[in-house]
Amino acid sequence: MVGGWQTLARKYETTKDIQVDQQFANENGKFGLSRYKFTLTVGFSKRGLFFANNPFFRIGHPPMLIPWSAIRVISADGLFLHIKADETDIWLSKKFFADIRMHL
Repeated sequence: MVGGWQTLARKYETTKDIQVDQQFANENGKFGLSRYKFTLTVGFSKRGLFFANNPFFRIGHPPMLIPWSAIRVISADGLFLHIKADETDIWLSKKFFADIRMHL
């Protein structure tokens, strides 16, 4: 079974240096059924939401830039923000809600 990251990376993988307005390292998150603890880099740019995994865990997890048009907010209840990119569920810290909402 392919995890959420791999599904999204097939479409949104980036090899370019992405210029982000804000970037947060060592974050937690969940893509589909796979959890990432203190390994995520989350970035915000005018073009989309950037994700990269810690270089030690990057095999099978290429950096990706998901365009804002592919993202929608599902809920921001409790401690987590639940968004969807295409049909993949992503959970992030709720602290990103304002930044994501601003771009949608």
